[in-house]
Amino acid sequence: MFQAKKNILIAIVALLLLSVVLCVFFFQQTPDKKTQLSFTFNTPSKVVEIETIYSDNDSTYYLFLPSCAKLDQIIFKTNDTRLILSGKSYCSGDCIPRLALGKRYSMKVYQQSDSIFSRLCLLQAQNVPMMDISINENYIERIYQDKSYRGYAKMSLYSHDGKLLYDGSSNHVIIKGRGNSTWWEDKKPFLITLEKPDTLLGMAYGTKWVLLANAMDPSNLRNKIALDFASSLDMQWNPDSRYVDLYINGQYNGLYLLTEKIELSDTRLNLEQQPQYLLLNDVDETIINSGKPSYPSWGDQRVGLMDSRGASTESLGLLESDLKRFISVFDGSDIDDSALENIIDIQSWSSKYVTDEVFLNGDVWRRSNYFYCTGTPPFIYYSGPIWDYDLSMSSCKEELFAKSPNVHSIYTLWGHPSFKQQSMSIYEKIARPYLQWLIDRGIDSLSESIAAAAYSDSVRWNLSTSLNARDGDSLSSVEHLKMFFNKRLPLLDKLFLSTDTMQFVTIESSDPDLKGFYSSLLYHSGFTLAEYISSSHYDSCQWIDSATGRIVTIDSVLSPNCVLHIIPQKTDSVPSTTTTKLFKWLFPILLTTIFSLLFILFIVRETMQGGRTIHQKK
Repeated sequence: MFQAKKNILIAIVALLLLSVVLCVFFFQQTPDKKTQLSFTFNTPSKVVEIETIYSDNDSTYYLFLPSCAKLDQIIFKTNDTRLILSGKSYCSGDCIPRLALGKRYSMKVYQQSDSIFSRLCLLQAQNVPMMDISINENYIERIYQDKSYRGYAKMSLYSHDGKLLYDGSSNHVIIKGRGNSTWWEDKKPFLITLEKPDTLLGMAYGTKWVLLANAMDPSNLRNKIALDFASSLDMQWNPDSRYVDLYINGQYNGLYLLTEKIELSDTRLNLEQQPQYLLLNDVDETIINSGKPSYPSWGDQRVGLMDSRGASTESLGLLESDLKRFISVFDGSDIDDSALENIIDIQSWSSKYVTDEVFLNGDVWRRSNYFYCTGTPPFIYYSGPIWDYDLSMSSCKEELFAKSPNVHSIYTLWGHPSFKQQSMSIYEKIARPYLQWLIDRGIDSLSESIAAAAYSDSVRWNLSTSLNARDGDSLSSVEHLKMFFNKRLPLLDKLFLSTDTMQFVTIESSDPDLKGFYSSLLYHSGFTLAEYISSSHYDSCQWIDSATGRIVTIDSVLSPNCVLHIIPQKTDSVPSTTTTKLFKWLFPILLTTIFSLLFILFIVRETMQGGRTIHQKK
């Protein structure tokens, strides 16, 4: 009997010790995410405070520093908290030693009665201005939840070396969410409106400014490349842009492209004649959700009146009636060259066409297509400004050699001699020199100028599970851009500078997920299938030449005007991040349950054995 009680006592102690070990291992190793560590640094004009961001991926506190911070002047500034960093203790107000960027330092955080073992890593941007926005915490939470919610805030801008470029203390801003598909990314795009017009980072005066997140473009280059190119086109106006590191309430939000908002104004799209109408062709849902007056165009497309100046109810009615004449240009109607020039401006529409073809814009004439007109009917419609190129240049599409979708309406213009001649001239004089500059040094120069900031951005938004993994991802995105232009340039030369008939490779599939945005690829002599596709997503597919019925392997050289049919193959599923995190929490619970059941069985067994022993003694 005594031995049975002794065994039970030992089992209880062992179970308690095991529970403690499990709790410590699975729960105390993860720091409380609410524990914020703040640091400050001095600029020539004021003290700036920023907070660390804790990463679950590698159990590290990251301090994302702007370009203007000096590494030997970083001050720890968290009340009632003490740090043990590399064996030395630091309290609020102490200057921490100069730490190497990108290195993880062992750290222990003491806050009240709690202590946490963790690591600290410093990352810093270079050559990028800092935008610092202060806003009520409730406002910013509402903005994250509701794109249409607006909150008042204060904004400051600092140069890369710490000079105060904009002090918003006397000019508050209103901030809200913006974007369509991009809004659903973790890294949110924003619209900021100044109470009074002002210039930001050398751009023209204005009240409305867009913070493009470029969340779908790992290189952070595509919108900038397209917008810079558009500035050289003979169009009325295209938005200017600058890179900024965005901090909201002291927390690093990532690398953004601060861009002039498209609007009718004296410093943006400035038109002489009134009334003025700025229009946007987009999908039904986007236009309807904008709340602007809108008019049906074709298919699932709709034209929205995004801005107007000097317009009356009567003039808006005349616009709606005349838009039908404009739409007829793109619906396949037989309109001769002289009539076309009385409906659209050939120069601006040719510029837009060349831009979309050069940068392989999958949204062409489906999303984000602006145009405008002025005066009284019959109107002449002008294309522009250009917008939204983060998914261009083969960003998330498989075909490097695609011709912009030949189903889109603007292809009806290519058959007009005046339009074709103008497009070829724009390509030869403007687009081709720009592409050659991009290939020779432009992409490298631009990517190097934001490399450190882009790296901080990638770590901030958990695009990798470790510090080193993002290196290849970021570099590969830039290398992919260079490859895209190197391989696309000879095809564009043939399209715009040669009178030869273009040949194509056509892709067909019953699976819409595999067809992508394009079904026709510009034929490149001697290229293999592997050189045509850029994603492993297609590697698991079976390719059939419809003309011969033969299977096309990844290293097969394609024939001109061949038709390939894609047959998807089943692939093993990959466990999701959610499943992994769920397992992390369920595992200790499962182990505790198993040991508890074993403990109960042990007690029952010992009790039964003890009972039998007593019975035998009796």
